[in-house]
Amino acid sequence: MRIRAQAHEALAILAAMRDVASIGRELTEADRARLVAAGHWMFGLDVMIDTDRLPSMKPSRLADVVDDPGLRDEAARFLTVMAFVDGTLDAAKITRVLAYAAAIGVRAEYIDEIAAAAKGSLAWALGYMVRANLESITGRP
Repeated sequence: MRIRAQAHEALAILAAMRDVASIGRELTEADRARLVAAGHWMFGLDVMIDTDRLPSMKPSRLADVVDDPGLRDEAARFLTVMAFVDGTLDAAKITRVLAYAAAIGVRAEYIDEIAAAAKGSLAWALGYMVRANLESITGRP
């Protein structure tokens, strides 16, 4: 599935993803590979992404660059995935994703879910994820 975005929007989202991934640590090779793959496969960028040359990004800046509500939701989804991609529950990364979601005006159940997880409500978040996954697979509640 390709995400419809102008190149500058895609690069801003990738920069925000890098911002989330790098909280508290350097980017890993796996992080870099994910960013490059997202640029190529998800956004269809024709240029090789140099993760070290992506622009600095902040939540307010992403809101300035990405106007379309649908693309903003896609951005929040990518940021959410990037927060969990290393297999840990990192409250700082989740807090950063929540800041981006607030800045771009994304209010969705999955945002509530990660906020609850960051506060330690893992059972609620897990229950929600299971329900949402079953609905997406079966197409019914």
